[in-house]
Order: sequence, then C-alpha cells, then structure tokens
Amino acid sequence: MPETLAPTTVLPRARLRLEFVRPVHAPRIQALAGDPRLARYTRLPHPYPGDGAIIFVRESMEGRITGREVVFAIMECGELRGVCGVQEINANARTADLGYWVDPDHWGQGIATEAARAACGFAFQHLGLQLLTACHAVRNEASGRVMRKIGFRATHTRPDDRLGETLYYELIPAQLHENQELVVVEIAPGEFR
Repeated sequence: MPETLAPTTVLPRARLRLEFVRPVHAPRIQALAGDPRLARYTRLPHPYPGDGAIIFVRESMEGRITGREVVFAIMECGELRGVCGVQEINANARTADLGYWVDPDHWGQGIATEAARAACGFAFQHLGLQLLTACHAVRNEASGRVMRKIGFRATHTRPDDRLGETLYYELIPAQLHENQELVVVEIAPGEFR
C-alpha cells in the first residue's frame, strides 16, 4: 500500500469526478448530511452536529495520510452529490470497508453505483486490497442493488444498533463488475511515494 496519496489526486469519471475530501467540500457535506432521509439508511447522526462536516473532513484527510481510509467527494457538474470511500483499511490483512451516501435528491440516477464501483477499483488497483466488505440496512434495498451491481456477494445478516437488521457483503477483485465505459481510474505518475 502506498505511504501517502497526493492531496490533489482526482479520479476522472465519464459523468462523475471523485476527489479526495477537502475543506472546500465541508459546507455541502454539512447541508446534505443533515437530511433526515440519509439518517434513515445510514449511520449519520440526526440531527447532524453543526461542526460535523468539518470534523468529518479533517478526520478523512488525517485517515488518508495515515493509511486508515480514503474518502472521496462525489462530484457531478461541479456539485457535490455525496461521498464514498474505503475505511478501516487493514494493510496487513489487505481489507477495508466500503461506505457511501448520495444526496437523496439524486437517488436513483446511478451515482452511488458509479462512485462505489470506482472506489472499489481504486482500492484494489492502487491500495493493493484483496477484500472489501460493506453492509446496508435490510430495509434499504436500493443500496443492496448497488452492491450487487458492483459484484458484492451477501454473506450474512445481523442486527445493528443504528441500522436495525443489516445485510453484510464481501467483494474480492475477481468479482468486481467493471463497466469499461464508465470506470476510468487515472492516477498521474508520481502521485504515490
């Protein structure tokens, strides 16, 4: 796994642009994360704390530097549509957890699928991970469709204090369903040390 990722690394997409989360993204994250529709299906607190986005961005940036996580802002037409990335990276076991959320006003447009697929490709190709896990509340079938489209396989269910009954998934590199027209991951030479 690379020691650090350059702060300006961007993953260009056919429709979406994935950027490392930075302070410039905090105001829009703050506005979106407070939506009660997100709280219903995610572990985001509701009400969302007034400084929640600033803390989230700071911790995401620190996590990228230390190799614990890589979190992207999902951008479309210059607007932040959500966040996605891999957290709880275990470099020794070569595993991590995938997480994402999208602005509820843009649900059903394929944004989560494209962004999550690109984040998985990045994790396998550039971080050298060999297993990704993910989960969703059983009542959130849309998120389950996203995971299955990418190639995740369901492994088990169990209760979660925040999400209720939760379905867990795993993905290995050979299972990743890549759509070559949509998944473009470009990292400029020298962006890894």
